[in-house]
Amino acid sequence: MAGLDPDETVSKLEEMFKKTEDDIERVTSRLEADFALEKSEEQDQAAGLENDVPQEVLVQRLGEVKKEYSSLVREAEEVRKMQEEMSLFFQSQLMEACQMLQQLQTTPGPQEGTTEEQEKLQQEENDRRKEEEEEGAVGGEPLQVSKTGTSCDDRPPT
Repeated sequence: MAGLDPDETVSKLEEMFKKTEDDIERVTSRLEADFALEKSEEQDQAAGLENDVPQEVLVQRLGEVKKEYSSLVREAEEVRKMQEEMSLFFQSQLMEACQMLQQLQTTPGPQEGTTEEQEKLQQEENDRRKEEEEEGAVGGEPLQVSKTGTSCDDRPPT
């Protein structure tokens, strides 16, 4: 399964579904037609018309329907197996992708978007801030702290 193309496998699976659906529709139509025929024959018999379908013909029709049903069951089983294989294949592909992603996340490498120019600008900004802190400047002016002898109440000192 590892060598198959996922698109090819999905296409094959879709074809199998389509064929199975067509077969089911064909069998359903045939059964409906047979039952409609039998119903009309029963109505004819009730009306007094004689149009008997031999029992061996009915048994033959039933045998044909059983064969078609068995064929549909086999096709459905093939579809189920193909679905299971596809599920396992996609799970393994997903697991492999997750492992690759984890490996990429844990492997150190160059950070995207970091250039020498950005690093230089960041360093200049850091240097400027450091100088301002050392000078005690805020906004380019020296920081002035005045000490007063006032207390919490508004009385002048004595």
